[in-house]
Amino acid sequence: MSTLTSMLKSNTALKAPEMEQGTAEDKSTKSVTIAQVRADAALFASQMGADIVDTIVETMDAAETVKRNPLLIMFKLEDRFDGKDGRRNLSDCPVPGSKTGNNPDHVEDKEKNAAGELKAVKTSFWREVAHSMEEGKAIKALLADVNGKVGRWEVGSEGAATEWRRVQEKKRLESRLGSLTTTVRKAASLYFQVQDIQALPHVEITFGTDVDGDGDTVLANVTSPVTIYDPKKPGTFETMSVGQFLQLDPKEAATNGGTYSALIKTLGREGGNGQGDVGGKIRPIKSLDDLLSMLDEIAVYLDQTTDEGKKHAAALAKAMANPNTGDDAVLSVCNAAEVLDAPSTRVRDRFMDIQNSVTANRQDKVA
Repeated sequence: MSTLTSMLKSNTALKAPEMEQGTAEDKSTKSVTIAQVRADAALFASQMGADIVDTIVETMDAAETVKRNPLLIMFKLEDRFDGKDGRRNLSDCPVPGSKTGNNPDHVEDKEKNAAGELKAVKTSFWREVAHSMEEGKAIKALLADVNGKVGRWEVGSEGAATEWRRVQEKKRLESRLGSLTTTVRKAASLYFQVQDIQALPHVEITFGTDVDGDGDTVLANVTSPVTIYDPKKPGTFETMSVGQFLQLDPKEAATNGGTYSALIKTLGREGGNGQGDVGGKIRPIKSLDDLLSMLDEIAVYLDQTTDEGKKHAAALAKAMANPNTGDDAVLSVCNAAEVLDAPSTRVRDRFMDIQNSVTANRQDKVA
């Protein structure tokens, strides 16, 4: 069993190996050819074994799944809820986030708590849909178990260690329940967004979908699966992520003629370049250096390796969790993540090389 595996299983600290005094030959730079590196790498890869390879591929698939599945879920919801056989028509469901009208998503009411007292309660249709799914029920049952400190979560002889594990499990389950709700709501939001944009007289949408060998709908482009285009101007289009697509404001565009240009302007810039490059709603930045400085400041501000960074990250998480004002914080964080996703993905390998180089230089200085 490896030192790291032993540490994980025993929950003990990992000690750094003692450094041996290197000889002159150890510290000298050896000439290594590309052919040697490729041969060594190929041998290493061949010895990984199916379990490691499957885990790596699963990680890659998971990242793509997060990006494409809201659209695929939307397609499936639209097919399933067609108003037949007692099923509701999807178009008759509340628009996610709506708070007014005869069919709002968000509802406030009063319910009796366990003590029989009437308390104000806030919920939403799509939240209740997620919580009523079998997966939602299962997560809530596990949360009830964890919150009640029953079974294996009872604080016993292990004391604080057991309580720490209970708290961590509670956070994991709450996050999973939140993800379930977000996934359902996002798919529903996509449906209504598509309906509103398709109602515009001078805009068309395509999703670049295909059908695989099993007859299932798949997306040809995972990162930017949505394309908005002007049917009267061939070659004028914008490709965008699901998050960017949801930022469009078709109702505002409709008041300005319902044109392609009017719709793209709702993203916060003048019309778009017509070459598939979509920007977001950001405050004016005078130069690329200004942008890079801002990104550096954000990275330092939220650095989880420092006490200050942890405090700032906790404050941000608390702001997003606020039931009354948290939506603005969530939008700010997720909009930034959406627009940075594509450029950061393209240079991920280079980023890892830079990090490894920095680590190697530090080790050389220590030696």
